[in-house]
Amino acid sequence: MKTRTLSHSTSLTHGGLERRLNAFTLKALLGKHDDKLSKKPDLITVETPLTPDELEKKLHAITITDFSQLHNSSFATYYGEVKPYSFDIKNVRYGPMSHAPGIKGEVLGGVNHTTIKVKIDVEKTYKLIRNMYYSTLLPIGIIIMLLSLVTLGGTDFQIHGLLFSSAFIICAFLVVALEKSSLFNVRKRELKDFVSRIDGKIISSEETN
Repeated sequence: MKTRTLSHSTSLTHGGLERRLNAFTLKALLGKHDDKLSKKPDLITVETPLTPDELEKKLHAITITDFSQLHNSSFATYYGEVKPYSFDIKNVRYGPMSHAPGIKGEVLGGVNHTTIKVKIDVEKTYKLIRNMYYSTLLPIGIIIMLLSLVTLGGTDFQIHGLLFSSAFIICAFLVVALEKSSLFNVRKRELKDFVSRIDGKIISSEETN
């Protein structure tokens, strides 16, 4: 009688936990809630007293066209492409394979000043990192958890299996949270540094789809 009760209880626990984990994992993979938390203004309007020509010359003076030129250009702060009315550059602190964001800008001009629309996109990189960890560590953790419930249910080893599987799940969320914080901190720092180099100031910021 005890065996049947234990088996029935384990089956109910297994089924309920499986449904909850599947719903939780689906929500995490879709990232709907997380998108709301990570959504921040990424299109920034910057003004500088420099004319468009002066701005272009200033950027050219601190930008090299390719990262491989860095050892011959101690003056370089950025690498990338600078055009008369646009630029796409990245700080030399971060190599081409780095997840750190670059700085894209559109020069609009103005009266007695130059207006620049600046975008430092971290959303794409963040979503890539998030999906990578969620699609690997979460399924592994869930599979181990379900196997623990099925094969170790009612034994003294079940708690060890659950703790081991939980480590994968916790690790996934922890790593993604740290990567998110790091990316947004880099964006904030790079924006501040870029604005100061062109003697500019931030006028407004807005979200883009």
